[in-house]
Amino acid sequence: DQAIAGMNGDFSDYDGFESGTKIMNFDAAWARGFNGKGQAVGISDTGLDTGNKATSHNDLKRRIYKGYGYGMFSKHWKDPIGHGTHVAGSVAATGAESDGRVLGGAHGANLIPQGMWSDMMNNLSVPPQLSDMLTPAYNDGARVHTNSWGSPQNLGAYAGMSVQVDEFMYNHPEMLILFAA
Repeated sequence: DQAIAGMNGDFSDYDGFESGTKIMNFDAAWARGFNGKGQAVGISDTGLDTGNKATSHNDLKRRIYKGYGYGMFSKHWKDPIGHGTHVAGSVAATGAESDGRVLGGAHGANLIPQGMWSDMMNNLSVPPQLSDMLTPAYNDGARVHTNSWGSPQNLGAYAGMSVQVDEFMYNHPEMLILFAA
């Protein structure tokens, strides 16, 4: 069983499809030297691993630049459910735990994790002013910001948060803000 093999540290049967980078043809980008080195990526989600650089997963801890907590009544960036950690791995996992076989798309990039998990609500709590979250990441050097969250109401509607993101990118044209479809 592949999952059990990976847990024991034997990644010899991994072929690159485990992380999705093979399907997205990241090998071609990496062959041209595009691996995120020298870049910073802001990630707003449920948080990142333990919320502590020193004790975070080996594939990510050397990539963490600075973390922020934005969850309502929460001041931490730890990830209580794992989704933000998964997203961060998809972006910048270094392959440290898999002998370099499981890599994030931009495995050379630094991360600026921004946890939006609210312990009180036991759910995400997005800041009402997205610039309060985007500006610190931008000031820390992020020129790409990825978000794997959204509103389940009025899917596809151009709503207030969409306007805020567009305004931020208009005022910061060198920043690309992404949302999962």
